[in-house]
Amino acid sequence: MHKGERPKVIDTFVTVEENSFAVGKQIRDILWPANLFVLSLKRGEGGAIVDQHGGEEMRAGDILHVRYSTYNEADTREELMSIINEQDFDEHEDEVI
Repeated sequence: MHKGERPKVIDTFVTVEENSFAVGKQIRDILWPANLFVLSLKRGEGGAIVDQHGGEEMRAGDILHVRYSTYNEADTREELMSIINEQDFDEHEDEVI
């Protein structure tokens, strides 16, 4: 289906917005977009937490460091926004090896 194409690898930070689907759920309980990994969670003034088992419950205002690989950036972004609510965020595209 994507023969000859190279996926984009996006590395970014997103905020769990109030009243979003993710609030009150554990990281592991969310069906994230394909090939998306939550690398860490930052809450308030504390440092980032690396939640190895995905048991951390998300709250409004939590900042998630996510990385994902995609062939269709718009669809993946739309799927992510349906979980955490619509927002603007800075993306950093990494080279795929």
